[in-house]
Amino acid sequence: MNSVARAETTGDLARVVGASDVLVFARGEDTWRLLGGLGRGGSWAGVVEVRLDDEPVLKRAWGSGLPVRSRGELARIAGPYWSTHAAVVPVGDDYLVVMGGAADREVSDAILVHAAAQAVAVTTDVGPAKLLADELELVHAVRQLMEYRPETGRDTARHIAASAARSLSCEIAVTELRREGEWLRVRVDRDADPGATWEDFAPGQAPSPMSRLLVEQEAYRQPGAESDEIIARLSLPLGSQGELGVLTLAHTSRQPRGFTMLCQRIGRALAEASSLVIEQALVREALNTERAELMRLAKTDGLTGIGNRLAWDEAIASESARIARVPRPAAVLSADLDELKEINDRYGHAAGDVLIRGAASMLAGVARDSDLVCRVGGDEFLVLLTDTGRLGARCFTARLRRAMSAWRVTEHALTLRLSLGSAVVPDDGDLVTAVAAADRRMYANKRRRRSRQRSTVHRPRSESARRAAGPSRGAAPSERRAETLTRGRRAVLCR
Repeated sequence: MNSVARAETTGDLARVVGASDVLVFARGEDTWRLLGGLGRGGSWAGVVEVRLDDEPVLKRAWGSGLPVRSRGELARIAGPYWSTHAAVVPVGDDYLVVMGGAADREVSDAILVHAAAQAVAVTTDVGPAKLLADELELVHAVRQLMEYRPETGRDTARHIAASAARSLSCEIAVTELRREGEWLRVRVDRDADPGATWEDFAPGQAPSPMSRLLVEQEAYRQPGAESDEIIARLSLPLGSQGELGVLTLAHTSRQPRGFTMLCQRIGRALAEASSLVIEQALVREALNTERAELMRLAKTDGLTGIGNRLAWDEAIASESARIARVPRPAAVLSADLDELKEINDRYGHAAGDVLIRGAASMLAGVARDSDLVCRVGGDEFLVLLTDTGRLGARCFTARLRRAMSAWRVTEHALTLRLSLGSAVVPDDGDLVTAVAAADRRMYANKRRRRSRQRSTVHRPRSESARRAAGPSRGAAPSERRAETLTRGRRAVLCR
């Protein structure tokens, strides 16, 4: 067995010296190896080796040949073992026994020596069952890490930190990834919340370059930190030379302990596996970015930069589904450039392109961020006005007409003129039928404009035309005021 052989001996030992942990170290050629014991001694059997030159408490006990006590405050006793109260007892020429725990029991040196000798007598070397369990722990840790589909660098960094903290029972884990010249830092504190809380920094301060594992088994407090004292820290490079980043794991004074050789082996295995997961995530992230850009380009009109027919069809389908779930108004505006063919034939397509881009810019400038403007044909545009009723559609049309009147003339003295038509949901049916209704009204307006252009310029104006033109100079003052007030009310509603 890896611990004290008989249950009554284990109980007696703990009762006599007040120890919850007993660690029996055997002398080797250059190091002292943990054979087994109680508590930490049993669970860490075979995975802790120390050198006397690195262990002042063990070295003092070995040099004096007498028990050495440490009591009253949390301290590192040997390797990864920390305790508030402990005694180190040399046994013969080949053993050192560490007995520690939270309780401080006053016992004589003679009792400590006897208990230590008894622990040595009943402790055997590490058996195959313990060795197999350690290997299975490593395999399980790596499998948990790899059972993940990496999508983004940020999510992968979180997964690595959480998996490593869980596998090594660490209170704190930090993944720092180098990404596009910047550093992404993700930290998990397992004891702050049972579900783990995340704190992200991007870009963060670049960590120190490292290409090999670094173990720090001494306590330190992070500058400016209000958290518990760090007891031990294990830093592992991600990538063959740390080019991908750093994985840092830490134990705190909440559960004081260091990193055994098994912990370090698991940490190395996790770092190697993490490198593969990170590379997959970065490749997938790049592919997703490229795919999103291709989709954006596929839905963008090349000449104007606004949406195209594909973008319009997707938006109509999406908004129709949204209205079906929660009924709400929407409006559609159809716009068509007047005389574009004649302009292309007379001045060339470059002049026509100027007008097309101008129309797109004008429509986009009048629209809100929540609206969609698309070019769906050579001279045809459609605008989707979400959460907009009939009054909102009229106001949009009024703003657009004002923008047209203020548009600058091109080099060929061309002006931008649009024929417009609008429809609203639900007054004109669903969105599909509303688009058709807006098109019909737009073409009707275009035909009326052409008809007016063909009519004689000396034709007397009708009463409705006179009103649309505004008060004439010869009108009476009261009539001019009345017409101005009427037009003013309409303008106020559309502001």
